[in-house]
Amino acid sequence: MIPKKGAILDLTIDRVAFGGQGIARVDGLVIFVKGAIPGDRVNALIFRKKKAYAEAKMQELLDPSPDRIEAPCPYFGICGDASGST
Repeated sequence: MIPKKGAILDLTIDRVAFGGQGIARVDGLVIFVKGAIPGDRVNALIFRKKKAYAEAKMQELLDPSPDRIEAPCPYFGICGDASGST
């Protein structure tokens, strides 16, 4: 079953794409998941569906990757600067 726009899926991220998005696959469809890293298991909302791929946003982190770490800056995600410098 190929997922449709608006679907929420339970995905396991297996790779990372150029630009930092996690990659999962469902029935041969590549799904790019913003905010996910390899090893994460997430619930993700499909917000864009194309013929060869889909894009999704992580809704819930179900099982974090052992490689996941806390951002060094407490404002990461608000301003997007992961360097921790001011």
